[in-house]
Amino acid sequence: MNALTLLSDLQAKGFCLRPEGNNLCIAPSSALTLELRQLIIAHKAALLAILRPPPLPEPPVVSQELERLLALGQRLKRGEITALRCGKTGEFCRHCQGVPCWGSEVWA
Repeated sequence: MNALTLLSDLQAKGFCLRPEGNNLCIAPSSALTLELRQLIIAHKAALLAILRPPPLPEPPVVSQELERLLALGQRLKRGEITALRCGKTGEFCRHCQGVPCWGSEVWA
């Protein structure tokens, strides 16, 4: 018997299993037979792996372009630059309302 089959059998018999750290909580524990206890002990690591939620993915890395645009926005706020050339039209950023858009650069 593998861990997935064991888990399915236990759930079919009305048992509720949940991981708590490196332990398995099983209810109702009073209904466990010696045979079931031995099977659970033998498959504990695999049962924990099945029952634990998958780890969260790493947050995406901020692209260099986005970092550059954020820096331009900060420079605008501080008054270090007064106008941007739009990355879409090549003109003064009117349609972007002065907010840096993709490809924006300092107006020369």
